[in-house]
Amino acid sequence: MEVSLEELKAKLKEVFELNTYETSVYLTLLKKGMRADEISRNSRVPRPRVYDTLESLKSKGFVYEKDDVYYAVHPALALSSRVALLKAEFEEKQRKMSEAVNEIVSFLNLTQTSEPKGPFVLHGIASILSLLLKVFPESHKIFLTLNKALDSEARRVFRSVISGLSIKEKKELRVLIPYNVKLEAEDFELITLFGAQVRTIRGFLLDMMITDKDDVIIGLPDPLSTERLPVVAVYLKDHSFASSLFRSMEETWKIAEEL
Repeated sequence: MEVSLEELKAKLKEVFELNTYETSVYLTLLKKGMRADEISRNSRVPRPRVYDTLESLKSKGFVYEKDDVYYAVHPALALSSRVALLKAEFEEKQRKMSEAVNEIVSFLNLTQTSEPKGPFVLHGIASILSLLLKVFPESHKIFLTLNKALDSEARRVFRSVISGLSIKEKKELRVLIPYNVKLEAEDFELITLFGAQVRTIRGFLLDMMITDKDDVIIGLPDPLSTERLPVVAVYLKDHSFASSLFRSMEETWKIAEEL
């Protein structure tokens, strides 16, 4: 399958996080090594901007220089170095965030977070995952029904978060998925890790989580969102509603097919 130049530029911007000038210069240098003035002519990047663009590409691991001639690093090597750099930046940011949280908790003498009751609406994957990280470890019995959460990108995010949970005790985790969904190797690894039971069912499923601690989270696509994962969810904590829904899911579980 051939890719157009514009599609390639868009991919470089999205995946490698390059700006317009960086993309043009990098694609130009992939053809051969050049001096700055030649790069400017071939890439159509203004001469005053060529040098700072080259310095930026060098710092990101996409370009190297020898005797005033600039060369492009092979895309595979550039990607590896970029991934390593982003990982290091993320780990450093995560460390600083953890320190900040500990300082806030210590300063305010917080012993526990306030208990959310709901119902309220959560916009965006980050807020939904934050709630998931709270209610999942606190629960013993959990029902999950998955539909849109099994789309490729959402599935990767969900797997990453779930696999990072620190679970101190075994849980009774039951998962219902559409009958026509094909699970991947990473999915089976998570199933084994949590000792989950998975069954399939024909018919429509919402993305939903119900716990024995009366938590209910129902997720839906958000057509008004501009995020890469446009989702919205409703959360509530109500014993009567959660218990009724849990019993209903247990009846559904009985007629579902084993994986």
